[in-house]
Amino acid sequence: SSASSATGGGLRLGGWLKSKAASLEGNLKEMRDSTKMIMAEVTETVTSDLDKARQAGKRLQETIAAAGRNEDKFDVTFQQGGLGLELDLNSGGTIRRITPGGQAESLKLQLKDRIVAIGGEPLPVTEDTKQFTEVMKQRLGKMGRPVVVTFARQRNQEPDSSPQPPSQPQAERSKTAPAQPKAVVGGAGEGASSPAVGVPAAATQP
Repeated sequence: SSASSATGGGLRLGGWLKSKAASLEGNLKEMRDSTKMIMAEVTETVTSDLDKARQAGKRLQETIAAAGRNEDKFDVTFQQGGLGLELDLNSGGTIRRITPGGQAESLKLQLKDRIVAIGGEPLPVTEDTKQFTEVMKQRLGKMGRPVVVTFARQRNQEPDSSPQPPSQPQAERSKTAPAQPKAVVGGAGEGASSPAVGVPAAATQP
């Protein structure tokens, strides 16, 4: 009788231990899953914050650069069609020509206005013309419409009323004019992009 009682007690104890072990294992699994979820949320939050910090840093860098240049920034919105302008990439993306009747003219842009951001994404502040040109090609190539483009203008800049060079067809220009030393992109009505930059015609025609 005593042996049977001891055996029964041992079985009950063994069952209780197994139950507690299973419960503990379940709790540990739940803790591990919760920890993974927390770590994933923390990683996502940190990544998002880093992206925001990088964007803020870019904006701050551009603001400081603009302040050093004594410039004011402003936004314009381009609709479908060409931009109606040409940019001189060797001088940091300044406007070198505005097409009469084009979007740039209707948006009151001026010669020497400088492009600093496309769709809210700042362009690199760099003296490396090659890097700047490559970034411009990529941005303009994938630019949708409507799109907000940010320009910078020198304070107290007077509108340039000097006559602009007339636009010529590409074939005629290649026969009558020497090679353009400056990288140019724009929409002067040629029907094609500048070979020096290679921007799609759809992004540049007025």
